[in-house]
Amino acid sequence: MAERPPHANEAPAAAAIQANNAGDDAFDRNDFATALRQFTIACDGRSAEGCFSLGALYSLGKGVTQDQVRAARLYGTACDRGSIRACYNLGLLYQRGTGVAQNIGTAITYWSKACDAGHANGCYNIAAMYKNGTGVAQNPATAASYFRKACDAGDADGCLSLGTSYDKGAGVEKNIATAVSYYVRACNAGSGNGCYNAGIYYHSGNGVAQSYDLAIGYFRRALAINPNDKEAQADLASAERHRPAGH
Repeated sequence: MAERPPHANEAPAAAAIQANNAGDDAFDRNDFATALRQFTIACDGRSAEGCFSLGALYSLGKGVTQDQVRAARLYGTACDRGSIRACYNLGLLYQRGTGVAQNIGTAITYWSKACDAGHANGCYNIAAMYKNGTGVAQNPATAASYFRKACDAGDADGCLSLGTSYDKGAGVEKNIATAVSYYVRACNAGSGNGCYNAGIYYHSGNGVAQSYDLAIGYFRRALAINPNDKEAQADLASAERHRPAGH
């Protein structure tokens, strides 16, 4: 199977799109032999997602002998053809040194392609590298900028981490009110820690107007997500004790 980068004006043939769809259906019913055959047809027909899915089969060893080198090559072809998922996965392989020589800089390059296309995890992974100084010089400001992109793409952890950046003044000017606004966004996206952190600030009135009602609401939401969170349980009880009578 040829795995060359396509010319800019090349688009998947109708047969390739049909084969990719058939491969998806086969994969969903665990018929990996058929999926392998259909994704191969799709990839040969210039389908970016066909190459991505074929790479995934080789990476997972589904219907074929596991081959991470082959998976990396296919992800590269798929990424060049516009598959954002392939760019992200190829970044993971470079981060781990799986099927390719480990290279954090190259991982970030591929995650950047994914992030620029709105892939939240790609943005978050770049942020984490710069926050921790993993393979790159530690840069809290760059980390915060990518946490923002992850948050804007709907990632709860991105919102939570950006809130923490404002909370601590890491890479951005310290601003508790802004931190709380991102904790709320994290909570709304499903982060129990985001709900809990918002509850803490509304309970204390530090940086935001004190509101036992809001604090109680956020602690309850935190517990709905993490029922065994002992700190949220204790702070909920405290907020309920301190809430003025009649509320």
